[in-house]
Order: sequence, then C-alpha cells, then structure tokens
Amino acid sequence: MRLQGYLPVPANPTIEEARRFVTSRDIVIGVSSTAVVERKPDGTSRRGVQVQNVVITKESEMKPELVLHGPTRRGEVNSYLGIDARRHYFDAKTGQAIGSNMRPLLIEPYADPLPRLR
Repeated sequence: MRLQGYLPVPANPTIEEARRFVTSRDIVIGVSSTAVVERKPDGTSRRGVQVQNVVITKESEMKPELVLHGPTRRGEVNSYLGIDARRHYFDAKTGQAIGSNMRPLLIEPYADPLPRLR
C-alpha cells in the first residue's frame, strides 16, 4: 500500500500544469468593503460587511492598484501578487486568466491488488 503524499507544485509550470494546480479558477479580488446594518421589520438588526469585488479575466485588467508585486515569469505563466495577498496566474502568450493560488495536490492512497502475506 502506498502512503498518502503530495505532488509538489512545479517551479516552472506549463499552462496545463498551472490549470491543474490552481485552487480557484476565477480571479476575484476584493477592492473595498463597507460595514452595513440591516434592519428587519420585527425591530432587530443584523450587522454585516459588503465587499466590492473585481473579476479579472485578462492580464491587461490587472491595474497597478490591484498589484503588490509582479508580473513574474514562471515557465509559460505570468504571476502577480494581488492586494488580497493571493497569487494570480495568467497565460504568458495570450494573457488569459488561469486562476489563483497554486497548491500541492494530494495523492490518494490505493489498495495493493496482491497484499503481502505475513
């Protein structure tokens, strides 16, 4: 039986590898937030936060106000560190958004078809 492990993120990923390792396919950056109080008809109130988000679909939409660091070229991919403290990845040739945050993949264990006899 193989033990559980992780497949590490490649240092210089191809576009296919980047799509495989990203945790979020959409690039959504929270720009600002406002505290809101919702009043209900029965007299109670509920406090919350309303966040204004920006959805990014192309690399050209990454304005300087949204970027802390970047672009950095890694293989076939450009990466940016956004103001939301997440890495966002784009195709270096076409500029299309790939996703956010690459994480190692969990390798699922499998059962040995011929178990050892003791």
